Amino acid sequence: MLNKINIGSKEQILIVYIVLTLVTLAVFWQVNQYDFVNFDDPVYVTLNSNIHSGITLDGLRWAFSTTYAEFWHL
Repeated sequence: MLNKINIGSKEQILIVYIVLTLVTLAVFWQVNQYDFVNFDDPVYVTLNSNIHSGITLDGLRWAFSTTYAEFWHL
């Protein structure tokens, strides 16, 4: 006879989290090899003095309230 594996609801949720994490990593892992895109990355990332200090409260306020560079977030 086949033995059934009894898994509780917490274990099932944990398994779902692990599977979703692994699938997401497998799909997006190739992004590690991509370079910055010259369209807007210099303006938004490499040349932007507002983000060079890292994640700060002032930086978050700026990010959600500015129309800096006015490309796609008007």
